[in-house]
Amino acid sequence: MNYSILTEPENSCFLALPTPPDDEQPNALKQAFSLVSKIAWKVPGQRSANEVMTEIADTLSLSSDDVRASRSFLDCLIQRRRAETCSAWRITSHKTMKRDNLPEYDPDWQNGITFIRAPMGSGKSARIGRPFISASMNRRYTVASTPSRALCHEQASKFGIDLYSDVGGQGYASPAMSVCIPSLDKHGLQEQIGGASAFLFDEWSQSLALLAARGVCNKADFEKLTRICSTMDAGIFADAFLSDFDIQFVTSIMKPGLPIRIYDVDDQGQEFRARHTYGSKAREWIVHEILKELHNGGKCWVSCEGRRSSQTIGEILQQDGHRVLIVNKTTRDTPDVRAFLANAEEQCLQYDVIVHSPTITSGMSITGEKHGNHFTRGFFLGAGWKLQPKICAQMLRRVRYIREWSIGIAPNNSAQTVTEATEGAARAEIAALALQLHFVLSSESMGNHDSG
Repeated sequence: MNYSILTEPENSCFLALPTPPDDEQPNALKQAFSLVSKIAWKVPGQRSANEVMTEIADTLSLSSDDVRASRSFLDCLIQRRRAETCSAWRITSHKTMKRDNLPEYDPDWQNGITFIRAPMGSGKSARIGRPFISASMNRRYTVASTPSRALCHEQASKFGIDLYSDVGGQGYASPAMSVCIPSLDKHGLQEQIGGASAFLFDEWSQSLALLAARGVCNKADFEKLTRICSTMDAGIFADAFLSDFDIQFVTSIMKPGLPIRIYDVDDQGQEFRARHTYGSKAREWIVHEILKELHNGGKCWVSCEGRRSSQTIGEILQQDGHRVLIVNKTTRDTPDVRAFLANAEEQCLQYDVIVHSPTITSGMSITGEKHGNHFTRGFFLGAGWKLQPKICAQMLRRVRYIREWSIGIAPNNSAQTVTEATEGAARAEIAALALQLHFVLSSESMGNHDSG
């Protein structure tokens, strides 16, 4: 039986199916390829490659040659899927300047368009954003923008500039303003935004993703952003997941003749490690992991894709006696949460656990530089039914020094059908699990190893 490895231009490969035999007997290798094609998307998230291949080989009684061919096909499908996924935040332009470290701010950036892809926590705001804003404010009105209101508060405080929501009632304190993407077309801000010729867009890729999300932005937001990109004299567009698409959006409509700079900073080996699970019990597993960390004296940063999950997990942990702050759209205006969002580095020390929804996605940085590392492990629960993977990664990296995570991935179909009734059942099940784990860990700490 002949088969061949084919390589496509984008360097993703696939194994060509063999030519069907002339006889009427079923062809084992062809059947194996068919099964591999159907099940490859579950590997390695739900099932291991070895497990899948053992099952297929036993079912079809494959020869050793056919097993090797089928495994090669499976590996190529996985490689191709990963390449397609990663292409969403890859820069391929031949004009890109590759760097090992974040470039220093250059005064020449006050003219032209500068794109910077650099890892989260690399210092883009402090080393590039702040000096760019400071220099630009002395020359013209300048606007800094982020995807959300919460990030604008952080940005305005960090750069010492006006916050767009305060401008109307308190006037202008500086020749620069921080405004979120959905408010770019706000009527009361048009004089300032229309008169600005320098812009800083932090989390640019996330901003474009927000524009594409239904129910968040509208046509007016998109048109306003298009006008800004086509008329600015100076702009910096930064994101850890900057891609060709994000760059082309600007370069296709920008003023002709402006210089373009593209910096791609290498993701240095940061020794990240993660445990993960997949399935309907993902939430229970995450709670189990959190409780183990807490009972071992650790502190936890917990990111949830949904508001309901963050509330449920937070309340369960509170019932177990831990100091927990829940940050989501329901709690974000409470005094404790507002204090935390205003000064996360200091306020986080008051809690054993921070549980948050996408109310916190980016912009916040907890570095531990002043008080040392407070959190010991990160956690994530989600399924990708609301957020793109890059936004989930942003949520995980708000605490810069965390290097180990536990990640629970729930199937989309079950995640989308959560109702109030099933939520109540889940709460009871998790509470029982928490009580059981508390008993087990307490027994272990007392030296009780009686299995009975």
